[in-house]
Amino acid sequence: MKNETTLRRQLSVSEETTEASHQPLGALEELHRHWALFLSVGVALMALGIVATLTAGLSTIVAVDFCGWIAHAERHGFAIVAEGPSPLVFHAD
Repeated sequence: MKNETTLRRQLSVSEETTEASHQPLGALEELHRHWALFLSVGVALMALGIVATLTAGLSTIVAVDFCGWIAHAERHGFAIVAEGPSPLVFHAD
């Protein structure tokens, strides 16, 4: 008799347990409803990844070239300042 009562308690399902167990099913319904959105985002991310992979060499060349031009302009800027009087020094007349 004691075992039957324990078994009935274990088999009885409360409303909270039933409601909580259906939450994952609700998430599956949402996924099923918006499958096209998830598919399009996945395809777009794959395309961006392919573009990033293919342009890695080009972006490296552009970055190195840009840094070279910055260094070139900096050298010429120092040369111009070195030839004339320094604008940072106060000259009393």
